[in-house]
Amino acid sequence: MDGVNFDFTKKKTKRSRIQEILDRILSVNENAIVYCNTQANAEKIANEYERVNINTSYFEAFIDHLKSKYDNRWVVIESLEKGIGVHHGVVPKYIQKEIVGLFNKKESNVNILTSTTTITEGVNTTAKNMIVYKSEKGAGINGKPLLTFDAKNIAGRAGRFMEHFKGRVISLEKEFLDVIDKVGTQIEHKNYQLSNERKEIDDEMTPPEYLDNRSKQRLAEIKTLQEERNIPDYILSQFKVISKRDKIKMYDAINDLDGEAQRKINDLINDLNAIPYLKLNKNGFQVVLDLIKEFTLENKNLHFLIDRKYTDQNGTSASVLTASLLSYIYNGYLGVYNYNFERLEKRIKAKAEEAEKNNKKIDIETETKNAVNSAMRDTSTLIFNTFKYQLVKYLGVFNLMYKFRISQQQNKNFEDIKGIDKLLIKLEYNAFSHEARTASDYGVPQKIIDYYDSQTDSVRKKLLDSFDGYEKQIYQKIKKIIEE
Repeated sequence: MDGVNFDFTKKKTKRSRIQEILDRILSVNENAIVYCNTQANAEKIANEYERVNINTSYFEAFIDHLKSKYDNRWVVIESLEKGIGVHHGVVPKYIQKEIVGLFNKKESNVNILTSTTTITEGVNTTAKNMIVYKSEKGAGINGKPLLTFDAKNIAGRAGRFMEHFKGRVISLEKEFLDVIDKVGTQIEHKNYQLSNERKEIDDEMTPPEYLDNRSKQRLAEIKTLQEERNIPDYILSQFKVISKRDKIKMYDAINDLDGEAQRKINDLINDLNAIPYLKLNKNGFQVVLDLIKEFTLENKNLHFLIDRKYTDQNGTSASVLTASLLSYIYNGYLGVYNYNFERLEKRIKAKAEEAEKNNKKIDIETETKNAVNSAMRDTSTLIFNTFKYQLVKYLGVFNLMYKFRISQQQNKNFEDIKGIDKLLIKLEYNAFSHEARTASDYGVPQKIIDYYDSQTDSVRKKLLDSFDGYEKQIYQKIKKIIEE
């Protein structure tokens, strides 16, 4: 095949074929991306590919940083030592950026990248070869076949970035080649089709000429509800991903709170705004979660975390989400990871004990490595997806409608009412100051964000002095961006 010869004799499994393909590609000094349908598969392929460890002196500071911050058994670390980068949506942003940067530099010897569709989302690489592991996105009940548009987008990652005149696309499944050769279905926008079934939230973004009678009736109902409560358009038009009807329901739920619930929310807001660091009042936060729960039904994971309760040492019942968020606020990423890993580790011990009773053995080392990777994925998903995007959305609507209702009751300007804004900023950016949020958006280690969020010069100096070699490199880069 165009300068590279593969021998698939006696190589019937995907694992053996990928080993052959990557071995041959590396033998002619080329690089490759392996597209995977799931995060777990991206990690699995990186873990299973047999290759001796490379000389990592080119990115020694980065490897040392990862080993000092994360579990050394994490597949991202072990794979980098073999010259393989793992890239998917719940690898921390700054690590994703660094891995792509290493892949794009020949001298790094990181010449294999296993990735999900994240590699098609505005990421430029020097890849010569694209290997397609599976012709779908996701797996199981959440799996979807790739559309022609998706397949061509993935294939288009080979031979890019002014590095190669043309690239190769190698698929382990015939379905991918069938899809890519099809004429793509014309993309239709549901808001511009009269015959399309649409949700109520779509009504608000659909031009009048494309609205059917049912949609017009729903819009008229919402307008009446809005006017009855004197809610202005500029309030109801915020957070467009939540329907206006649901915002009005939230307003009504806040209005119906009894005195005890109102007091707990006041305690939550006062604690959030009273001191420089973040303090979360558990009882007040639970009232807010109970308010937003009914609006999260379509978001099964978030709804489950709110609905599932535990009893703390004081005998108080609270959502599992509350415990997870408290752990994140006070113990950071590693605090949540340690909780997730210890939970999985207990299962492994119980499984080993059960196996021993039946005169059987389990591979504890492999089970433990899988637990490390699973705990890392669960932790990142919780923090970078559930907290940052999903929870923020519903808490944001609560905050909006709460502040507006209080402004009505107290006859004050909306802007003068305190709410849970500080918590929202924490969840979205994990930073508070403008400089820290800029650093967070860019993608840097947390200690650099903490540096820019520091309240005093002495704390800043202490943090600066504690930077490791990699953090010092990134600090110099972000410092220039911020100062510009």
